[in-house]
Amino acid sequence: MSSFPFPSKRLAMEEIRNDYMYKKMLRNGIDVDAAAERAWETGAQAARDFYEETGGETDFRKIARSKGLKIERVYKDNVIAGMRYFAEYETNKKVMVLYTESIKKWAAKNELSEGKAENLILAHEYFHHLENIKLGLTSKQVELPSLNLFGLKLGKTGVRALSEVGAHAFARTYFELAKRITY
Repeated sequence: MSSFPFPSKRLAMEEIRNDYMYKKMLRNGIDVDAAAERAWETGAQAARDFYEETGGETDFRKIARSKGLKIERVYKDNVIAGMRYFAEYETNKKVMVLYTESIKKWAAKNELSEGKAENLILAHEYFHHLENIKLGLTSKQVELPSLNLFGLKLGKTGVRALSEVGAHAFARTYFELAKRITY
């Protein structure tokens, strides 16, 4: 593996600029860099805390089982609108769904075994579990009006990319603390 396969802080921040909510954030006077920094630090701090809690355990399959989470494998390359998805966390079911064919492609591209790639992705998804049970949704750190009707702002929505930045920071920080990737 030539470099860590999850985005660096700088590249994770780009994810926000590519989010469809980015222009809405600017129009509403949101300091995007500050919001991205806060999301990154949320994930990084969660990783530091969780690393201490687990005693440095790096097998997220084992961690998930010990926390009562299920892992399901779906044998498909999950590409939607040109975007490849590797996994998702189903909140109500406490299930992490892995798209194995997508993961195989990501593993090959990053010169990882499928086991290592799967473990990294499980770490990313585990952050989403932590958001739901402990941290609160990182996407809600910035709330924007859902609808702006004749100057009247109705409803609120979060910025999904902030949760992704937090999850990238969590996985990256966790494994930097461990100085190794296990499978």
